Amino acid sequence: MKLFFKSKKLEKTVASLTAIATNYGTRAKLVNQRKSEDYH
Repeated sequence: MKLFFKSKKLEKTVASLTAIATNYGTRAKLVNQRKSEDYH
């Protein structure tokens, strides 16, 4: 599945696990889970 992002900034924000953790802190696990659901 191809993901489309509203902006390049958002795409970079969720590009890797470390970027997710840095930008979302305690919510990082949920953000990564949502991102993973979209790929499967």
